Amino acid sequence: MDRLFGQTQQTEPAKVEHKQAPRGQVGKSFTNIDLEICHYFNVNPVERDADPQLRYVNDWAKNGAEGIGEALQRIRDIELKVGQPALDETRLSRIYNYVRMYNAVTKKEKQLSEELLNEHENFKKKLNVIKTGVEEKRKQLEKQIKLVKEQERIAQRNMSFRATERTKNIRDKYSKQLAELKTLRDVYKGR
Repeated sequence: MDRLFGQTQQTEPAKVEHKQAPRGQVGKSFTNIDLEICHYFNVNPVERDADPQLRYVNDWAKNGAEGIGEALQRIRDIELKVGQPALDETRLSRIYNYVRMYNAVTKKEKQLSEELLNEHENFKKKLNVIKTGVEEKRKQLEKQIKLVKEQERIAQRNMSFRATERTKNIRDKYSKQLAELKTLRDVYKGR
C-alpha cells in the first residue's frame, strides 16, 4: 500500500476521556437537567442543554421537590391543569408558559405584599409619632390646667382673705363712726 499512497506515518489514537455517572447518580445529568424530565417531554438528552424552556421547567419542578418523582408529579399536575397544547405548541412550551406566568404572578404578589407591609409599617410609625406628640401635648395641657387651678385656688383664698381684711377695715372705720354717733345720740337722748 505504500506504493499507492506514498509513505504513511503510524500515529497513536487520540486519548478521549469518557465521563461516567458517579455511583448513585444513575439517571442524573451532568448539567442539572434530569434525564427523566427529558424522557417525560421526549427531548433528546444530548440536546437538552440547548433548550432554555426545558431548563426553566426543570429548575421549577425540582425546586422544593424531595426527589425526581415529586418533581415529575408537579409537572404532571400542571399539565393536567393547563390541558392539551394547541396545534402549534408543544407540551413543554405550554407548561413553560404557564410556569413562567405563574412565577411572574407570584413575584408580583410578593412585591405587592411587601410594599403593602412597608406602607403599613410606615403608617404605624407615623401614627406612633402622632400619638406620642398628642400624649406629650396632653401632659403639658394637664400641667397647665393643674397650674391654673392652683392659681385659681390661691386667688380665691387671697380674695376671701382680702375680703375679710377689707370688711374688717370697713367695719372698723364705720364702727368708730357708729360708736361716736351712738354716743352722741345717747347724749341727746339723756337730756
